[in-house]
Formats: sequence, structure tokens, C-alpha cells
Amino acid sequence: SAMDFVQAIINKGMTKAFYGFTYFQQLFAEYIDVADPGDIRMISSSVADHSIHLLSTRVGTRVVAACASYGTPKDRKRICKSLKGYTSSSLLHRDAYLALLRLVQVTDDTVSIQKSVLNEILTKPKDEDSEGGAKNSLLELAVSETGSKLFLMLLVQDDESRFKYFDPYERSILEPVATIKENGKDVPTSKKDSNTRRKELLKHIKEDLLET
Repeated sequence: SAMDFVQAIINKGMTKAFYGFTYFQQLFAEYIDVADPGDIRMISSSVADHSIHLLSTRVGTRVVAACASYGTPKDRKRICKSLKGYTSSSLLHRDAYLALLRLVQVTDDTVSIQKSVLNEILTKPKDEDSEGGAKNSLLELAVSETGSKLFLMLLVQDDESRFKYFDPYERSILEPVATIKENGKDVPTSKKDSNTRRKELLKHIKEDLLET
């Protein structure tokens, strides 16, 4: 009954578009932490288009990461669309980067991730820095504490070595394999082999990383 009560409040908040308010994000995150994966999937379709508004806080980021984990492929594509134009700034944000990492980690459609996320950080901005040269957004991400995590996630091959670069809180979001019940069985929400996905994404940025 407590879960139903909180869910009713969350549904009202989503109807009134409270996504940007910290108190709503806090309540949402507490619900997501204990909700059934099936219930999270049902909510994901409502959250997807408003993902960018939730990424201002750590708790809001947890909500988007959970929706990416348990949402449908269509929901993940809509989350990508919501973050369009904010990839680099999100990767440099103290909290938002985690939702992007999780999205990259669980999305089977690597071509979509290449187009919407990776191409955005590979594109050289038109403005110039004080020294007169084009800003290198890839370098800025690579030397940042949060942005570098994306490259570490793609470059390191085995899971044990990779997760040495992530703290316990980051691992609590990135490590678990998301499953959902279908016909009474726990089925992974991502179908593609994680190493295959990693290789496909790394191939897309490897040349630019080497150049950087």
C-alpha cells in the first residue's frame, strides 16, 4: 500500500512535469530503489523525454540510469534524443555522467549510440579558444575526472580490471545486469553481448582517441 501511495504521487508529479524539482527527484529515486523492474519499465516511457531535466542531481541521475536499464529499446532511444546537444556537458557534470555511461552500457543499438552520443563528442566545435585553435572536446573529456570514465569503460577489456577505475557508488549503478520477468523467467533487458557492444563502440572512436 505504501508503494501504491508513492507511485500515485509520482504519477501526479509526472503529469505536472515536476522533473526539474529536487524534492520530486529524491522521492522518485527512493521509489526506483525498491520498485519492481516491471514497474520501472512502465514509468520509463513517461520519463524518457524529460531525462535532461532529471540530470541536475545525483538522485535524478539514478532515476534516468534505472529507466535506461529497465526501459525498452524505444525508451532508450528517446532518452538519447532528450540528451541531444548535452552529451559533453553531461559527461563533465559531477552526477549526470553516470546516466550516460549506463545508457551506453545497456543500449544494444550501437549505431544509435554512435550517432547520438559518440559523434557529438567527436565533432569539433566551431568556436575557438584563447590560443586561436579549435577546442578539443575529446581531450577535455579524457582529462576530466568524470568524462574519462566513458573511455575507461570502453578501453579496458575485462570486467575486473575495468571496475577498478570506478568507486562503489558508480559500481552500484554500472555493475548489476538488469533483468526483467518475462513468462515467469528473469530475462536480461540487453540482448547483445557486452564485449561485442564495447568493441563496436570503441572502434568508432579509436582513431580519434589515438590522434588525441
